[in-house]
Amino acid sequence: MQATYDCIIAGGPDHGQRVQVSARDPLYGHPVLVASDGQLCRAAARLHPQGARQRYVLAHPAASGAELLGVLAAQTAAGGHPRRTPRHPARAYR
Repeated sequence: MQATYDCIIAGGPDHGQRVQVSARDPLYGHPVLVASDGQLCRAAARLHPQGARQRYVLAHPAASGAELLGVLAAQTAAGGHPRRTPRHPARAYR
């Protein structure tokens, strides 16, 4: 049985959507998702809400810094604590 992850998409056509993802990046083990425009969204941050399971923010390749920060700010205001996803290459977010 595969684990599912609660995720929020930052940027692209699916910006702001909450999704359940079961696919994982084979190299890093973090969730990945193919957006509605065919682009691969990768984990940019992991949130640790109080009293709930962890949630990931998936960054679309076309996501701007403002979109990513907006999603993080909204989730932090809702009680999550953002942490950078460990061992994930920074070049994936350019």
